[in-house]
Amino acid sequence: MYDYGLSTLTQYGIEVKSSSRTRGALVCRTEQGILLLREFHGSEKKLLFQQEVLKKLSQEGCLVDTFIENQEGSLVTRDKDNIPYTLQNWYEGRECDTKSREDIIRSVQILARVHKFMNMPVEKAYMARSLADEYARHNQEIRKIRKFIRQKGARRAKRGFYVMANITSTMFFFVKIRLL
Repeated sequence: MYDYGLSTLTQYGIEVKSSSRTRGALVCRTEQGILLLREFHGSEKKLLFQQEVLKKLSQEGCLVDTFIENQEGSLVTRDKDNIPYTLQNWYEGRECDTKSREDIIRSVQILARVHKFMNMPVEKAYMARSLADEYARHNQEIRKIRKFIRQKGARRAKRGFYVMANITSTMFFFVKIRLL
């Protein structure tokens, strides 16, 4: 009755021996090992970039949960209800015990290794705006809101506490950064 995306595995040519539910996913035991089937929410472009990063880490010897392409060569597979799913390699293990000094040290060492291997070319599509542009945009929006609030209330007596506090605080910050 409840498929949970298991039917998508036929598009991978994979036969499942057993499966069990976990946090937001389905753990599948197959001849290829343990795989994780998860409903996909996001951008396929971002997924391709994530796969590129994961493959680089895998080539460097890190055990990472790379995505598996279906028989059509796509990372995203849709079931009969057109719900998108992804399939990933998965590894058995336990979570880091935050009370164990050894676990923390091992985790930090692994994280350092990952950072060492994460030297990849910068993609223009994922570069953030400059901070100056971001601040200019925010300041413009604050000015717009302030102007709207000032025009909305014709008399001070009608203005509420929030409106007056907003006008006062924005004036304070704009005077402080000399934008008013």
